[in-house]
Amino acid sequence: MAQADAANMNRKTLTDQAIALQRSGRLAEAERLYLEALTHDSQDFTARHLLGVVRAQSGRLDQALADIEDALKISPGDPDAILNRANVLKVLGRPQDALAGYDEALARRPGWAQAENNRGTVLQALGRYDEALAAYDRALAAAPDDVEALNNRGSVLQDLKRPADALASYDKALRLAPNFATAFNNRGSALVDLKRFVDALSCFDRALALRPGDAQAMNNRGNALQGLLRYEDALAAYDQALALKPDYAEAQNNRGEALQQLKRHEEALAAFDRAMPSRPPMSSGNVSRTCRRRWRRRATAMTGSGSPIFRPMSAIIRSRPILCS
Repeated sequence: MAQADAANMNRKTLTDQAIALQRSGRLAEAERLYLEALTHDSQDFTARHLLGVVRAQSGRLDQALADIEDALKISPGDPDAILNRANVLKVLGRPQDALAGYDEALARRPGWAQAENNRGTVLQALGRYDEALAAYDRALAAAPDDVEALNNRGSVLQDLKRPADALASYDKALRLAPNFATAFNNRGSALVDLKRFVDALSCFDRALALRPGDAQAMNNRGNALQGLLRYEDALAAYDQALALKPDYAEAQNNRGEALQQLKRHEEALAAFDRAMPSRPPMSSGNVSRTCRRRWRRRATAMTGSGSPIFRPMSAIIRSRPILCS
């Protein structure tokens, strides 16, 4: 009996140490301790589940999914594990499976703000904007000060062509989190939609001050400068965005627009070709606006892809890896 108690204490100590390491971002060390805990008890739900979370954070999604599914065999109804399984499925590009997981998590824990937020990101990515807005609104009904849900609500309102309403959502997020770089970038995007270019430029500058090296904010800064007819300055901003992210198609496209406005047509054509390399090269010396696509994409949380903020492993890990109790 004493030996069993000592073994349990040792396993719990290992898991507690692993959680502390995971909180501090020392993922490899945390993984090692979770694995050690599992050698003492292969049915340790917490160690198995959080091992999956660590592996997801490390980008090993297939392993993460297998670990979390094994954890759910130990504790089939655990809502955190159900949610985190859905989170991994989302990142793996399985949106319908992810939606089913979020629905199950919400059935077990109704009104769960994190589940509603992440469910909204999937719906938004699928183009189901009204449903995404309803999900974000439910998240905010449960957690009115959730700045990520407020940001995402603004993002989907822009998708719904409601920039003024989006601006109000971003403003509320920024009142709660004055250094929220993503919200400043998105607020600037809404202001561009409203043709308030001077205010938009100020937002992009603030976003870049908070998060230097953000290619998307720099690209958006170029869009605001184009709106102000400052094409040389816009071109410089797009060049900076491309220095940060050489394969940034949106910035190449926007660079082409600025060059077109500067009557540098051959350079504009080359930029458009680089933006869409699969398209046959253009040959006309004067590119009409219908031949071009304007890209004004809002900022993202975790990937810079223009999608809303999705909290990977959000039941356990928030935007900075912090384990929730």
